[in-house]
Parts: sequence; structure tokens; C-alpha cells
Amino acid sequence: MEVDSKLKSSLLYTGRSLINLGEFSEGIKEFERILDKDPNYVDAWISKGEALSIQGRFDEALNCFDRAIKVEPKRAEIFYNMGITYLRMEEFDKMEHSFQKALDIDPSSPEALITLGKISIQMLEFKDAINYLKESLEIDPNSVESWIHMAFAYLGLGEYESAIKCYESALEIDPTEAQAYTGIGLVYLETKSFKEAEEYLDKSMAIYLEQGDQFKVAETLINIGTVLLTNTDEKVSLEKNLSYFEKALEIYDKLGAKFATAGCYFSMALLFEKYDKLSKAQQYLEQAENQYHRYSPARNTKRDPFLLSINDIKNRIADKLNDRSPSNV
Repeated sequence: MEVDSKLKSSLLYTGRSLINLGEFSEGIKEFERILDKDPNYVDAWISKGEALSIQGRFDEALNCFDRAIKVEPKRAEIFYNMGITYLRMEEFDKMEHSFQKALDIDPSSPEALITLGKISIQMLEFKDAINYLKESLEIDPNSVESWIHMAFAYLGLGEYESAIKCYESALEIDPTEAQAYTGIGLVYLETKSFKEAEEYLDKSMAIYLEQGDQFKVAETLINIGTVLLTNTDEKVSLEKNLSYFEKALEIYDKLGAKFATAGCYFSMALLFEKYDKLSKAQQYLEQAENQYHRYSPARNTKRDPFLLSINDIKNRIADKLNDRSPSNV
């Protein structure tokens, strides 16, 4: 007997929410509850495949997408997700084929081009990303998502003025697009314009608070804390700087979003290194690494930028401690 459509939507929403909280096993169970009753429910196959792909269970994920294709062979979203899975597997020819198939199905959709732009950014092919995103903007010049990701691509090339222009274009379309304010703030952080960085991050914070988006509030607290951490021109106490990161961790804890804490622990490690509290810095680096491994199991650890950064900081701290050892005095 076919399961009620409202119940299917409810189970799908519950499953996706659990996946977003890092509860993969429980989320997948919700999708399987739907599929036990309705094996032709494509959204459940896609969502299950996405979750398995994130976990690194690639063959199982691809099997889910194949099952979805048998029901809806002309649904571009399925091929998008296959492409992302092949990207994680580093099978780039199959990835490209999957994304091209998605474009063949819906060549007028900016979403397909945006996806290719995002993938190109992940592969550090920033010029290709810009070309894809420009094509998407020819179809839909009011796509805030395209402008935001094109800004990311220009940031990857170190073209900060072009990045800011893209963010400003997004804000012309939607003045409440907090991500654009965040982006401009981070550009100013990168260029050590700390006053401007804090100003734009405060704007994004105000929007997220008004929207009640606590997850983004936590992210912005981390960004503001990073501005204070990086700004060597203005003296900020360890306690004040640390409070931004601690508030972010408190929000993540209330949200049950421990999967998002790795970056916060990393910033806290940098903060304690700045104040020459190296043992404490090492502890937070360990927490950052442990959390990252726990919630990003499918990542290539040898090439992952975050893990490479952790190793760099670990080595730097080890060198400092070694210089202080009695044998080197």
C-alpha cells in the first residue's frame, strides 16, 4: 500500500534534518522507512544516496542514484548528485560525464551551470568556475547564488576587487543577503582592513539575528573572533577574544551541531598560540582534528586543506616547544 504523501514529506524532512546534524544512521533509517512502503519515491533515493556519499559509502550511494534514474531518467538532480559522488571518488571523467548529462537534460537551467561552477571551485579551477557562473548569469542575471559563488572564484584567484563587486551585485538584488556582507567582511580581513571587516560582519550578524538563524550567528561570531585574533594593531584581551568562540560553541551545542565545531576549535588553537599558551593550543588542535575526522569521513586526508593547515600549525608549535627544551638552551 502506498504511504501517505504527507507522511512521506514528514519522514523526508526528518531524515534530512538528522543528516544535517550529523546523525547519518538515523537519517538514513527515515529514508528507508519511506522506501519500504514506496520503492519508487525518488526524493528518498536521492536523499539516501547523498547521505551515503557524504559517509564515503560510494558504491551504495551510486546504487541509490541508479534506482532513482530507473524511476525518473530525466531528472537532472540525480545526475548532479552522481557527479558530486564521483568527485569525492576522484573519478573526474565520470564526474564530468554526470554533470554534462544533467546539462543535457536541462540546458536552460542555471542550476546545472552553478553546480559545475561550485565543483570547479572545489577543484581549484577558478577560471573555469567563473566561466560557468557567467553563463548561468546570462540565463538568470538575478541569481544571487551565482554572484556569491563567482565571488568565491575571484577570491581563489586573489582578485579581491572583483570579488567585492560580485558581492555588491548580490546585495543590489537582495539587500538582506547576509552571506554577501560576510564575504565582503572576510575579504577585508584577508587584506587586513580590520575596521571594515568588523563593520561588514556586524551587518551580517544583525541580519542573521533578525532571521533567527542561530547556526549562522555562530559562524559570524567565529568570523568576528578571527578578525580580533588577526588584528595586531588593536590590543584585545585573550578573554574577550575567546568569548566569541565560546559563544559560538555554546550555540552549536544547543543546536546539536557538533559537526560544525572543528573550525571553531582551530581558531581557538590559533588564539592560544598567539598568547604563547602552546599546550592549550595543542589541545584545541587535537579537538579540531578529531571533530573533523568524525564528521567528514569521506575526505581525502592527504589533500584536505583544513587538515593540512592543522598539521602546519602542529609542526610550528612543536618547533617552538623544541626551541625551549633544555637541550636547546
